[in-house]
Amino acid sequence: MNKDFQFIRITELAAISSYPIIGSHNKNLIDEYAVKKMRKLLNDTDAKIYVKVGEGTLDEAPMLYVDEVLGKKNSKYKFDIVVDPIEGTSNAAKNSGPSGCVIAISRWNKIKALPDMYMEKFFCKQMFAKSISLKKTLEQNVIGMQKIKQNLKCLILNKPRHKFAIEILKKMNVDVKTIDDGDILAAILVVSKDYDFIYGIGGAPEGSAMAALAISTFCHFEGRLYPYEKIWGKDEHSARESIIMNEKKLNYKKIYKSDDLIKDKKVRFITTFLTDLEHLKGIKKINDNYEVNTFFASHGVYRKIDSFYNTETIKQLKPNLFN
Repeated sequence: MNKDFQFIRITELAAISSYPIIGSHNKNLIDEYAVKKMRKLLNDTDAKIYVKVGEGTLDEAPMLYVDEVLGKKNSKYKFDIVVDPIEGTSNAAKNSGPSGCVIAISRWNKIKALPDMYMEKFFCKQMFAKSISLKKTLEQNVIGMQKIKQNLKCLILNKPRHKFAIEILKKMNVDVKTIDDGDILAAILVVSKDYDFIYGIGGAPEGSAMAALAISTFCHFEGRLYPYEKIWGKDEHSARESIIMNEKKLNYKKIYKSDDLIKDKKVRFITTFLTDLEHLKGIKKINDNYEVNTFFASHGVYRKIDSFYNTETIKQLKPNLFN
């Protein structure tokens, strides 16, 4: 089987596995179902798979752990992955917004891992790449983008920490849409619809996935680590963060662009939707059949893939990578 379709199958079956838990109001349980299915399928794969960026511990959820090696350890095929078994877990648990199973695949030793902490992020269409920089203020970036296009449309997480940014954007006549959860999914809308950019502070692990998406769709991404203390104040977590920053010789000033995090122009980005993301539909079950929608991107091209699984067929499927 073609390796791209093998990884597509993994996200599709992980989404199908989590389907019965949609609307359960238990985000850890729905994440656990996806994690178990992904782990099993990745372990059954004829490749050595290094989890360089796993699910964030900020969620206190079951994880595919950073630095785990899955699959066949002696395989001649070797990959790094960024994985978020369920992006938008709260949305899926409440059945109230978009969610999906996310994986990005690169060649071996091409993905840089950052700690599980916050990151200020800017993801935009390529046409704005030379106009924006996290070295500038948000106002300066918007002014630069408005020289290229009027009537800008922005996506931003609906969080208290973004109140000031939202006020600035609206004052500058930017059409702002807030989302409750899932900035990776929001970035997919920048790629596939008429939104121009996403800005805000979210997880650094999600930043790596957004970097992979930017490379695979020829968009632009920048990220900068952001202090936990500025959001939640000083506590044990902020103290641990300071230790990690010192140990890893990191700072809050460095700006990471896509190729700082993913050093592979051939990186693949895959998301299978569990619940609807505007025009990209979540899983539908009709009798014994699942209709599944997957977003796949590489080399500047993205595809919307519709797949159909019968419950009996799923039981018989066995990973058989490259054979």
